[in-house]
Amino acid sequence: SFDTSQVTNMKYMFYRCSNLTTINIPNNITELGVGVFENCKKLETVKMSENVSIISEKTFLNCSKLENFILPVAVKQIDKNAFGGVSFEKIMKYNGKFNGVNALFIHENSYLTTIKNDAFEVDKWNNGLTTNNLIEVYLPYKLSIVENMETEFMSVVEVMGNLYDVSRNNQDIL
Repeated sequence: SFDTSQVTNMKYMFYRCSNLTTINIPNNITELGVGVFENCKKLETVKMSENVSIISEKTFLNCSKLENFILPVAVKQIDKNAFGGVSFEKIMKYNGKFNGVNALFIHENSYLTTIKNDAFEVDKWNNGLTTNNLIEVYLPYKLSIVENMETEFMSVVEVMGNLYDVSRNNQDIL
């Protein structure tokens, strides 16, 4: 047990905690610091505070066992490499069920507006190819910025959602 009631900065707090498998983020936490769970290779389950508004750079980098992650409604931004090395196959609209898939789930009424460049990639690409396993992506209505969408989701077979709202450099990309 770890008392986080006085914690204000979680930057690299659990970096390389090799035996960490489950964590509950309490409601006093509003931002996950840079690299807070980076290289926690056994981390499988994260119960998030509904008050988290930013998933910072490298938050879950190389957490390869992380599955079925529900993005809190309040999250407005996912930063670079936040989920790099996580084996999500889908980014799906959350309907209260996991349906046996390995996915990042987003609520329909999500506040998510920004996905930073390489949010689902590791630092170094493999010969210029994507390092994520995404085959299907749901983009919520409020999402307005996806940096370098053509490379961020280059492996995606199907993109669903309100794509006409997504732009890069104020130009329609679809």
